[in-house]
Amino acid sequence: MTGVLDHDATQTAFKLGQQQGASLFMVLLAAVDALLYRYTMQQDIVIGSPLAGRDHHELEEQIGYYINTLALRTRPSGDDSFSVLLDKVKTTTLEAYEHQIYPFDRLVDELHLRRDTSRLPLFDVLIEVQNTDLSGRQIPVIEGLTVRNFELDNPISKFDLNFRFWEAQDELHAQIEYNTDLFKRTTIERMLGHLQRLFRSAMAHPEQHIGKLPMLTEAEQQQLINWNDTKAKLPEVERSVAQIIEDIAAATPERTAVVFRDQTVSYGELNDEANRLAHFLSAGP
Repeated sequence: MTGVLDHDATQTAFKLGQQQGASLFMVLLAAVDALLYRYTMQQDIVIGSPLAGRDHHELEEQIGYYINTLALRTRPSGDDSFSVLLDKVKTTTLEAYEHQIYPFDRLVDELHLRRDTSRLPLFDVLIEVQNTDLSGRQIPVIEGLTVRNFELDNPISKFDLNFRFWEAQDELHAQIEYNTDLFKRTTIERMLGHLQRLFRSAMAHPEQHIGKLPMLTEAEQQQLINWNDTKAKLPEVERSVAQIIEDIAAATPERTAVVFRDQTVSYGELNDEANRLAHFLSAGP
């Protein structure tokens, strides 16, 4: 699922990052942290991020797989403004960069985490920010060898959610790769819309608390207004829920009405309990 982030908000993101000494990656990570916080209200969020692993100058032109993965832990709060959250992300990221050569697999072993083939340890969400546009260009590496971008069609997501960002033609693109066993396409479409809206709101009002930043689309806002319309006329019903239960209890008293874990309650039992409660309440103190 792919979309484009607001152009003006993107330009503001660069300026906000410069003001706070943060990179575009940090701003985008803070936006994803804010989004996940709004969805889950969790105050301890860990997101993975791949790193090139070429921090030494002599490794820059070598051919090989040096990529390592960082687990970036942030503790957001609804009282945090986006600027405060960005400072937290900046501190976490810079501290993580100091240990970027520490192998991720070794970290998992040292923490004695239980291995599970159905999921990755430490995090289920990944963020990637590409700041190099390779489209339509060939990059010389060594004499007689050139490198170019090649898109792969990968139908399997390695993570529950993978947020990808990249710059192309003066626009900042966003893509969400997702586990289809956990999410529907319509859910991810809404999530992308929320991310775009939240990013735009955060850039327009970076001092606003992240718990209050607008993230719903106009259609969703209108839907909430319709749901909360106290003047809306409700459909007329001939019988109440209590009367319906009484009718079913009279016709099929042994029929199961409620199931909770290993316990079941029939309609007859439910009706008897409802009557006892009604008599108790009507008797008063």
